[in-house]
Amino acid sequence: MALTGMRIGEVLALKKDDISEDYIKIDETYDKTRKAFDDPKSTIRSIYIQNELRDFLTELKNLRDIRLNLIPSVSTDLIFFDDSGEPYSYNIVYKKIVKYSNEVLGRKLSPHVFRHTHISLLAAEGVPLETISRRVGHKNSNITKTIYLHVTNKMREKDNNAIKNIYIVPKIPPKT
Repeated sequence: MALTGMRIGEVLALKKDDISEDYIKIDETYDKTRKAFDDPKSTIRSIYIQNELRDFLTELKNLRDIRLNLIPSVSTDLIFFDDSGEPYSYNIVYKKIVKYSNEVLGRKLSPHVFRHTHISLLAAEGVPLETISRRVGHKNSNITKTIYLHVTNKMREKDNNAIKNIYIVPKIPPKT
């Protein structure tokens, strides 16, 4: 999720054919309340796949096929599915991410943090706000702007601190 900015429901609805060589097609989400597939929260979109993500997705699809062969009674196009071929439960995924992030990082993270991380990484690389907004499927850029401004303000503060420590003229010690 940190490499795509996808919502957890979009990840749970991901099908093998949604992943091509260069793009992930997002045209469904898994509604945790109704336990049914639905249109995405805001927009149907395609997400460009960078090399690191492409390699990961190729391996993920291979593991999915192996797992599917181990459960002959199941037939599904989903990437992430339980032993009955249904999408993983949102609550189980949520709890696992919270649990493992706490074990590994010493703090509990929700799945949504990965979405913010993705937006922050794109902002730090100077990707335009409108591009980020389209990529993560925000209806308008105001939502993205809130996260984007937070990151750019932190970057500005870091830059200012770095500049503060630059000296062209040697410091002259005070007279004693």
